[in-house]
Amino acid sequence: AFRAAWAEGSNQNDAATPTEPDIALSTTTLDFESPLLGVEVILPLTITNNGTADLQISQILVEEPGALQEFHADHEGNVDLVIPPGGDQQINVSLLSVDDALDSGHLRINSNDPDSPSVTVELLSEYKGVAEFSVCAMTGDATPPWEDHPFQDCATSVGGDPVVDYEIVRFDEPKAKVVAIYNEA
Repeated sequence: AFRAAWAEGSNQNDAATPTEPDIALSTTTLDFESPLLGVEVILPLTITNNGTADLQISQILVEEPGALQEFHADHEGNVDLVIPPGGDQQINVSLLSVDDALDSGHLRINSNDPDSPSVTVELLSEYKGVAEFSVCAMTGDATPPWEDHPFQDCATSVGGDPVVDYEIVRFDEPKAKVVAIYNEA
């Protein structure tokens, strides 16, 4: 026969309160919209532990179809992130577009949450724009403010470089025109 003895002050109906982590995400979709080619766009994602035990993040994986990997995340790969109960951790997810195709993928987060050991965030972006700039002949002296000098013979062009540097060219001839390139993006 089995006999049990209960310690004074305890109740045989008392059960240990289970402690578990509980992962929650600030969003399930990160939409990078229509970024410029070659310009990195960074969006935050907050991982929260709504549980009563430490949440241990073991992997953060970016999954994209195709050969080009344009999405990236902080702490990508095998990680050892611990989020205490009631705490949170922000990670940054970025997109650096290298082509004009639509991009999609998933960010997969693996943890010790017994109910949701693997959660995903959808990653997407639409068509990527390119920087548009104009090349104009400017009359007069090339000194600021630029608004004081009329621009003539403007031709708009579209190029793949999102950042356009400009250089002022001066000629020794008194009636020479100065050319300026400026970014309209």
